[in-house]
Amino acid sequence: MKKITTLLVAILALFALNVQGQNAWINEVHYDNAGADANEMIEVIIEDPGSYTLSLFQVDLYNGNNGAVYGTHTLDGFTVGNTVGNFTIYYKYISGIQNGAPDGMALSYNGTLITGQFLSYEGSFDGVGGPADGVTSTDIGVSETSGTLDTESLQLTGNGVQYSSFTWTGPTTSNAGTLNTGQSLSSGPLPEPTNYPTAFTATPLGNMVDIAWTDATGAQLPGAYVVYISDQDNIVAPVDGTPVPDDLDLSDGAGAKNVNFGDEAYTFAGLSTNTLYYFAIYPYTNGGATIDFKTDGTAPTATATTTSVVMYEDFDWSWMAWTPVSVTGDQVWVIDGFGVGGSDCAKMSGYSGVSNENEDWLISPPMNLDAYTNENLTFYTAMNYTGPDLVVKYSTDYDGGGDPSTASWTDISATLSAGGWAWTPSGDVDLSGVSGTNVYLAFVYTSTSSGSATWEVDNVLVTGDGADPTGVVINEIMYNSPGADEEWIELYNNTAGPIEISGWFLQDHDNNTIPIAIPDGTVLSPDQYYTIAIATDGSFPFVPDLDGTLQGGFALNNGGDDVNLYNLGRLQADIVPYLDDPPWPTEPDGDGPSLSLLDPDLDNSLGENWAASLQANLGSPGSENFPPVPTILVSSPIGGEIWDQGSTHDITWSTIVYTGQIKIELIDTNTWTPQLLVSNISSSLNTWSWSIMSSQAAGDDYVIRISDLASGPVGE
Repeated sequence: MKKITTLLVAILALFALNVQGQNAWINEVHYDNAGADANEMIEVIIEDPGSYTLSLFQVDLYNGNNGAVYGTHTLDGFTVGNTVGNFTIYYKYISGIQNGAPDGMALSYNGTLITGQFLSYEGSFDGVGGPADGVTSTDIGVSETSGTLDTESLQLTGNGVQYSSFTWTGPTTSNAGTLNTGQSLSSGPLPEPTNYPTAFTATPLGNMVDIAWTDATGAQLPGAYVVYISDQDNIVAPVDGTPVPDDLDLSDGAGAKNVNFGDEAYTFAGLSTNTLYYFAIYPYTNGGATIDFKTDGTAPTATATTTSVVMYEDFDWSWMAWTPVSVTGDQVWVIDGFGVGGSDCAKMSGYSGVSNENEDWLISPPMNLDAYTNENLTFYTAMNYTGPDLVVKYSTDYDGGGDPSTASWTDISATLSAGGWAWTPSGDVDLSGVSGTNVYLAFVYTSTSSGSATWEVDNVLVTGDGADPTGVVINEIMYNSPGADEEWIELYNNTAGPIEISGWFLQDHDNNTIPIAIPDGTVLSPDQYYTIAIATDGSFPFVPDLDGTLQGGFALNNGGDDVNLYNLGRLQADIVPYLDDPPWPTEPDGDGPSLSLLDPDLDNSLGENWAASLQANLGSPGSENFPPVPTILVSSPIGGEIWDQGSTHDITWSTIVYTGQIKIELIDTNTWTPQLLVSNISSSLNTWSWSIMSSQAAGDDYVIRISDLASGPVGE
């Protein structure tokens, strides 16, 4: 009996080790990309998989909204990838992995969560049910967006034999079934990289900077690099044992990005314009607590100065303020989903069963090139099939009326695609010799009955040296009208000159929503208001200057949202991050009034500078939010003067938004009985001489009152 008991204990101990001792982890995931989600995938690495029952390993997909499991996948249904030493890689393409934010996944064995393997992206949450019940997920710290390529993923990099040795990075090129770029499985940490990368460059492209380098060589290659950016010459080398997390919030002027070995490039976007930036790159091996940076010697550095973005268009949302004009033929420019990086682009083909004769123009909104110097144009084209070349032109006298033949156009020389759908950069096109306040670009497509190529255009960018346009203010917001929402936004030109806002657009906090674009030919005069309908239930209370509801657009959140205004270069021209909690006024959240800026000169990002509109149920669309009250201000006497009987003194005053006929009275405050001194004089005189009669009763309780003859303002 004693032997049986001992054997049973031994069996139970082995079983416990089998349950608790698995060395397995989630190694790679892809869940979101441009266009329809594709190649969604999860990859797992298991040490000594032959020691376990593969079907007992399980990946549960968790919904971050309610914490519940929405999908279960056992590893016997995964594809077997490479084996490296005692480790085997398994992966599975899983359609429908949710995009956050947040969502997550858990890896378990025999129903028990493997330690540290309840992972999430775009935030953390508590699991409800399944192996992660009651466990708080660990945010992996990197994420994908609707701009991620379907050939990319989030993945671990570094060296080690346990999950804690690696660092999440990406999105970067997917390696399903193989070790990730910059990942190695070794029981001991790798030494630091032998060399730095070479040919490290920083190339400005408007408010973006392209960083490029040639991978490091030598006996020990890096697994990855950390690239630093700063608007000050103050970059400090990283410290061994302390991973540097990705930091792409550059509002403080500094950031960092981890890039896998082999990628050799990264683009920092959304930078401040006309700003000098500093860059440095450090290679490293391993990850986590064993990360080892090369910091001896001199790390490669570079600088770049951003420029203003005059115009940018990638056709990802709509035509915005671009205008397709069909001169000949039935075929027209369309937006297609095969642009650079899998995004949308502009496309034109004259083929429809047979080749057809066509002439079709795609014309930009106007640009004020007089406000810039050193202007430069870049774009991408792709082409296939046989037909005439695409022609690029500009005009300084086109009136935006739709018929390009009414204007003179000049050809632009640029590199175009040679065919085979190859996306081809145009190279730098110098526009510094072009001047004018209304300069248009055009892509002109032609085809014949014997040849009709297909041409695609994407990422049209014009940069220059100059100040970004300012002065257009988000001045009033109706985000929650009583009853059915009738939402609108008012812009105001707070300058002394006209501002062209063609191609500008509005968007809320979600940059994946379709923006509301301001059409070609829209110029705001000084002090002009411009109203834009955002959402309607069919009973809009006034006629807006722009009905944005026809563009699809977005709706504003009642509990708070961001109202973003972007200019033609897609640079943020203004933002109002409103809330419905103090210091923001609460009455606009459904009580009737609009959210109204107290003064266009105030900082409209601060809640204390806003108030509920004076109008209870509409606001003041198209007019001043808080017009000054007509006022008369008495400037003499001011109180405390001693004026003698028989003397003469000037009574003076000023007015605010008031003109009219006034009367001046002397008031004894003991009785408040008025004594008329003069009547029916113009307020514009601003002064009147009073000769005090010798018979005037003496006293020290007199005041001067100046008032409108009827019922206007009163000054004392």
